[in-house]
Amino acid sequence: MSVFLHALNRADVIRVDGGPLLQSYEYDQDDELAIFQWTDGDHEFSVAIPRDGIATAKHEGNGFLAVDVDGEQVKVEVFSLTPQYPVPPALSEGWPAILKKAADEDIIPLAAQELMMIEMVDDFIGGHAATTANNEGLEAQIEALVMATRGRCDELIGELAARLEMNSVYNRQAWTSILVGISVPDCLCQELGRQEKVCTQ
Repeated sequence: MSVFLHALNRADVIRVDGGPLLQSYEYDQDDELAIFQWTDGDHEFSVAIPRDGIATAKHEGNGFLAVDVDGEQVKVEVFSLTPQYPVPPALSEGWPAILKKAADEDIIPLAAQELMMIEMVDDFIGGHAATTANNEGLEAQIEALVMATRGRCDELIGELAARLEMNSVYNRQAWTSILVGISVPDCLCQELGRQEKVCTQ
């Protein structure tokens, strides 16, 4: 199979000469044609690339330049769709507020928190992506962690609670109960202590 057809088969969506995104194309095995068809509601469009055009397609950017059955050069782009994982408020708003409160109440110093988050990002992501997120601060770190776990926020909450336990006098269950919400208690020490009692009853 040619590199061109292989790329078409692997693509999530295809675009021909700046047209709409297409989810598929047809390959006529008898005539060895790659056929792209779409409509704008009023008119139907079709581009067919013959065997020679497929064989001589030149890679350019995120696609290829190929010659169609009319001898015209067409640009065929291929795309992969990447799912997005929105960060829930409990993480985007709650975590920064909780960590700030933990520093303000001398539960965990800010420097220890920063190191903890850097290590967590390194452990979950690693490489250049981890370095970039760590350089951009807490908001970028949280977004990167949500993306790395494909939106599995329960996993992140459990992991952060475990790390907070290692850096404070409060246990994982107490931290978990705080991390799942968006509101921050007026006195974090008091609420963590109360949650520890609830967890042990």
